[in-house]
Amino acid sequence: ERTGAFGILIFDVPNSRVNLLGQGPLAELERVADWLPESELQGLVMTSAKPAGFCAGANLKEIEDFAPCAGTFASGEALRHQFAPFTRVFRKLETGGVPVAAVIDGAAMGGGLELALAAHARFATDRIKTRLSLPEFGVGLFPAGGGTQRLPRLIGIRAAMPILKATRDLSAKDAASLGLVSLHGSPRAAIGAAMDWLATRPDARQP
Repeated sequence: ERTGAFGILIFDVPNSRVNLLGQGPLAELERVADWLPESELQGLVMTSAKPAGFCAGANLKEIEDFAPCAGTFASGEALRHQFAPFTRVFRKLETGGVPVAAVIDGAAMGGGLELALAAHARFATDRIKTRLSLPEFGVGLFPAGGGTQRLPRLIGIRAAMPILKATRDLSAKDAASLGLVSLHGSPRAAIGAAMDWLATRPDARQP
């Protein structure tokens, strides 16, 4: 959707209670990231249509289908096909020259949190259901969508390590105290704050 000079990207995976980052959604997100530099938008807000939250992470069923033998991929090419889009798409979003704000209401887990970290700012509701985590270690994976780089840059390696190792998940207040998000009372308020931030023409460059 467009609101004046800004765009609102609404994440809504069909026929699913939660948003999952599979090959289809990542391809659509990459088309948006490729279009952004020529879009003439002054900013983009990413939000979700799902009551359950922003994004629950990677599509694990899809990963299992690619690695059916005890989690073993058939080749390096198959492994890259599955995981390279995460880092490629997130990097395009953060380096496209257009400031991106993530609005988080509910869960932002795994690749969903890494997507939010690739935004230039994050605005979260202070509701109990809003939680941020990187649970990949718990399912035998690794936070491979850039979280190992972006999270320590934002909050320092000492604070980042328990989150990266899946020993700590964060409430919205916890995340705000670490400087990951700003807190707002409702999704409408968070989107409004994101729009106000974009109106300041923030710097969209990233390391």
